[in-house]
Amino acid sequence: MFPGEIQAISGDMPILHVGADGMIRVHPSAWNGKEDLRGAQAAPLAGLVLLQQGKENQIAKLGVQDALIPLLRQFIAIPETEGECLSVSGILDQMLSTSPCWKMINTGDLESTRLLRETLKSDPSFR
Repeated sequence: MFPGEIQAISGDMPILHVGADGMIRVHPSAWNGKEDLRGAQAAPLAGLVLLQQGKENQIAKLGVQDALIPLLRQFIAIPETEGECLSVSGILDQMLSTSPCWKMINTGDLESTRLLRETLKSDPSFR
């Protein structure tokens, strides 16, 4: 729909890495979703969108408290040790302090794509 504006990095389950500079980068993974979307490049994390299928299209920006548990559920490995818990907590803290987060309930139609694009374009916290 929007040629030249968006490049897929991973269709599903991207890998996030917090660099020594504190920047979070999104990397492709072996999981590319049913559409087999993949990209070869990493990119800085600009924002997070938690998707949910629904009967109507709506999007809302989430605060830290509302985003924390849904984001924690996205981790593949559940932390089992104190060190792993601290590592995951550090990543979540960095994500939520530097990147805006939205929850989008959508029907999967073209209008949902337009709604997401317009929401992100109009939000000054999205880089």
